Amino acid sequence: MDVIMEVTDVIRFEMFDKEVIKKYTAIEYSTKLNVEGLKFAPGGSAANVSVDLTNLEGTKTAYLGKMGNDFMGQECIMDLKKHGVNTDGVIYTDMERTGLAVILITPYGKDRSILAHKGANNLIEPKELNLDLLDRCNSLIWTSLTSKSGINTIQKAITYMKEKNKPIYAAPSISILRNQAKEARKLVEQSELLSLNKEELEALTGQAHVYAGLEEACRMGPKIVAVTNGKDGSYITNGKDVIEAETFEVDVKDTTGAGDAFVAGLIYGSNQGMGMEEMIKFASAFSAFECMVLGVREGFPDKTIEVVNYINSNPLPIKYRKLK
Repeated sequence: MDVIMEVTDVIRFEMFDKEVIKKYTAIEYSTKLNVEGLKFAPGGSAANVSVDLTNLEGTKTAYLGKMGNDFMGQECIMDLKKHGVNTDGVIYTDMERTGLAVILITPYGKDRSILAHKGANNLIEPKELNLDLLDRCNSLIWTSLTSKSGINTIQKAITYMKEKNKPIYAAPSISILRNQAKEARKLVEQSELLSLNKEELEALTGQAHVYAGLEEACRMGPKIVAVTNGKDGSYITNGKDVIEAETFEVDVKDTTGAGDAFVAGLIYGSNQGMGMEEMIKFASAFSAFECMVLGVREGFPDKTIEVVNYINSNPLPIKYRKLK
């Protein structure tokens, strides 16, 4: 569950560390801040990708995870079902609450800071995996669980799907890459497609430069690696060729969920047999639709052809380079 807060009584400052500039959002110590806007919305990266994909014709999805027996879990399940996502793989527990993310939107641009609590999802165990549901799926995407049992569950799902020669897509968040670096790398090594942002790429590879990070990520095993870099665009590579894409010019309302929409666009493109250029254009356009509204799982067109028409009507500047 996402709690989206618009907060103005904050400051932003930058710190310089050698070649790296880090930006921070600060709250004055021991003060009460006014929240200008408040919105509750079901969220979570895996759930967002599942929902986003259902907006694309011919795509059916299922969500596997664990939720608390609470009102947040009920709201999340209702929203998944409303969008046509299969929830047979959801496990419920009284031991922990449903995962929660507090998203802070400030006046400093449209990027946001997130306070995330994994909650019940981290309690999932391999024995709770719905293998019958996996049998009905053509591919698997894993995102971010940071507990040992959660990672073991992802590994079991990957092993099961690979035995049936079904593709594995990876979209690890910064939390698993920082807290379970060794385990996350092992999962990436077994994935055909990897999608992350620039910060996550550096956490995974230890490389601050995008091209060095792309090269290292490709050496881990994925056939396709895609990296987003906010307003500065995105990259996609097959280990030899790289395509750099700028972003579509849109009136950005909120970037929450944009990365998940990008992942959904990549997966759809891969499943449709698109080449790299077509994939990155489609993913960028799909992400742009998400940015034009406040909140997640919003703003998407009713038909896939509308995404295609948008791409054809709004040329996306791209560059071709060699990785090696």
